Amino acid sequence: MGFAAVVAVACPSAPAGASADDTVVREVMELSGLNAQLERVPTVVDASLTAKRAEINPADWAALREASAQAFQPLMLQDAVFGAFSEEAASQYWPAVRQWLRSSVGIHLIQLEIRSSTAFAREEIKSEQARVADKPPDPERLALLKRMQRATFATEIALQTQFALTRGLLATVPQAERPADSELYASVRSHEPEIQQELMSEWLYIYRDVPLEELRTYADFLDSDAGQWFNALARRAVTRALAEASVRISTELAEPDKG
Repeated sequence: MGFAAVVAVACPSAPAGASADDTVVREVMELSGLNAQLERVPTVVDASLTAKRAEINPADWAALREASAQAFQPLMLQDAVFGAFSEEAASQYWPAVRQWLRSSVGIHLIQLEIRSSTAFAREEIKSEQARVADKPPDPERLALLKRMQRATFATEIALQTQFALTRGLLATVPQAERPADSELYASVRSHEPEIQQELMSEWLYIYRDVPLEELRTYADFLDSDAGQWFNALARRAVTRALAEASVRISTELAEPDKG
C-alpha cells in the first residue's frame, strides 16, 4: 500500500490564506495513517535484509542490520516527514484535508489501509491473491483503483522505498564498486511493471468490500487540486525521509570502529 494513498474526499477548497500550525500538521500525519505506515518501515527493512542474508558476509550483514535499525527508526522518519509538511504550512488546502480525515468515510478507508499493513494482513493478502489469481476483477472497481494508484503516486513511492533499501544494502560494498545512484535507480525502476501489478492486486483485496460510490468519491478528490497537492507533498516527504535514512546507513558504516 502506498504511503500517499491516505486522503480523499469531495469537499470545497479552503479559502486563500488558510494555514497549518504544528498541531494541525501532526494531526494530519496521525489521522492520515502516515505515522502508522512509517512505524512499519523497520519491519519491511528487516525482512529485506533477512532475504539477502545468504548473499552478504556475516559480519557485514550484522553491521548493516544494526545500522539499518538505527537509520530507519520511525521517529526519525516521522520527523523528516513533519519537516517537509511544515514547509507547506501556508497552503490553503489543510482544512480540506482535515475535513476528509475527520469524515466517516475517510476514517473507514484509512483504517482499512492501516489494518492491511499488519504482518497478519500481509499473509492474508498473499493467500487471497493466490486463490483468486485467475478471477477477473470488476472492470469499474479496477478502473477506479487505477485512478487512485496514479493520483497517489503509489508506484513511485514503492520504487523510492526499494531504492532506499537497495542503496542501504550497498553500504557494505567499497565505494569504488558501487553503481552511481542514477544507475541504481534505473535498475530499480526496471521492475516498475511488477511493482505496479503487485500493488494493484493488494488494493483489489483491501478495497474489495468498499462500495463503488465511496471509491468514486475517493478518486474524484484525489484528482482535485487539494488531493493532488497533498499526495504530491506526501510523496516528496516520504522520499526525503527514506533518502535521509539511506544516507545515515552509509555514514554509520563508514565510521571507524569505536570498540
